[in-house]
Amino acid sequence: RALEIDPQYSYAWTHLGNAGGGEVQGQQYTKKQCYVRALEIDPRNSNAWINLGTQGGGEVQGQQYTHKQCYVRALEIDPRNSNAWHILGTLGGVEVQGQQYTKKLCYVRALEIDPRNSNAWINLGTQGGGEVQGQPYTKKQCYVRALEIDPRNSNAWHILGTLGGVEVQGQQYTEKQCYVRALEIDPQNSNAWHI
Repeated sequence: RALEIDPQYSYAWTHLGNAGGGEVQGQQYTKKQCYVRALEIDPRNSNAWINLGTQGGGEVQGQQYTHKQCYVRALEIDPRNSNAWHILGTLGGVEVQGQQYTKKLCYVRALEIDPRNSNAWINLGTQGGGEVQGQPYTKKQCYVRALEIDPRNSNAWHILGTLGGVEVQGQQYTEKQCYVRALEIDPQNSNAWHI
């Protein structure tokens, strides 16, 4: 409805894309087309850049952007976007404004901005742990932090099982109990069944 009133409202285009796309003034738009439209109106809309990245990138104002370039654009606009840092870590790291960031540094950066990002904690754990806000974390401590934030994270339970068990929020879990917990949460977790 907002776009019927003001078709130049960038954030409404972003929200329409988030809703899966839709019809505006008789024309159908896909998710990707909504994000491109939002960026043509306001190229500083960092959320639209992230969302365009999730769609594999696209052409904005005559220039083609890969999915990774979309996330970098989002960070150039908003360097405190935890989600963009985390995604760039999963893509192998990146150079932002002339500085190189490894996967691990991207996860650390994401967690310094949003320490409640449980997936970033898991990914930092896969990198062997690291220092977040001056505090060192082992890989096991990273997975425990992920569970303290999201106790229903099946992958964290599985990984902690492979590490021999753990204490989470004052309760001790054996290796087997970690696997069982992972399967209670996600019976389709083939890794937990495999072990």
